[in-house]
Amino acid sequence: MTIWPPKVKKIRQNAPGSEKMWFNILKNESRRAAYRFFINSMIHQGELIPPKPLEVRATEHNVREFTSPNGHFSWLVEFLGGKIDEMHLKTPDSAEPYKDYIEGMFEQEYPEQYAALQEFFKENAPATVETEEEEDSPSAKKGLIRKIMGDWRTYMDNINSFITGNLGNVGLSIPTQRYERLLVADINTNIPYKEVRDRIYARYGPEPTDFPLATIHSIQAVYAKALQRRNRDIVWENFINFIAVFRGEYMQHIRQTANNLDITTEEAVQEVTDEHMQTLARNIWRNNTNEVETLMTQLPNYN
Repeated sequence: MTIWPPKVKKIRQNAPGSEKMWFNILKNESRRAAYRFFINSMIHQGELIPPKPLEVRATEHNVREFTSPNGHFSWLVEFLGGKIDEMHLKTPDSAEPYKDYIEGMFEQEYPEQYAALQEFFKENAPATVETEEEEDSPSAKKGLIRKIMGDWRTYMDNINSFITGNLGNVGLSIPTQRYERLLVADINTNIPYKEVRDRIYARYGPEPTDFPLATIHSIQAVYAKALQRRNRDIVWENFINFIAVFRGEYMQHIRQTANNLDITTEEAVQEVTDEHMQTLARNIWRNNTNEVETLMTQLPNYN
């Protein structure tokens, strides 16, 4: 008589009982614990606990470090022309993997306290703030980079809102509102200007042949890295696909504008409006059904 081996039940990666599921539970619990630690360090009874200003750092920028009262977290704030240029959170080693998540959730869940924190930083800007924008990057290019980043952010924020608006149709294992909060923190479009600028000049040199195109390529690369840092379960390529489509449509739009108005493509960037980007997002979402379906069916599994 033939003795057959016992059948082994296959367990899908994120199904109950799988190793991946338990890994996700442990990972997400660590992330939530790090976020609670941060909130307890910065907020008491709903009110912001003002951080302590430290010494101004002597760098090419005017940078001041602020530390939480308990000393566990700190912010590096770069000032330019009397305004905040960049804010970077520093965390204990145990919370470092969740730094982007902490920043995103703090801004989303505590908008009033986040605004109060920014106001506190402005009030405590160093007296030696430089007013020359040329120190940061060529002045003619800085505004162009920021404008294209703003256009992309308007577009991508609309795409992300379509994603969260369709969460009820994808079969979630946790309440939709909680899932949405976690996802929004992971896919938010807050990426540092400096990283985009530095990648442009490192990859394409000080005078790229097509500066708007080099900027969009750099935004795409920096956002991809941010998605990977925030949550390794995100299939980041699915989100980047929508930037690739954006890149083609955006470049076509500014080239046509430049031709119609007899101006350069860099000047044509200034003609782009938020309404253009909102319409572009709607059209791309409607016309790329395969990309939409793939993205929605491969969203990260939050346990």
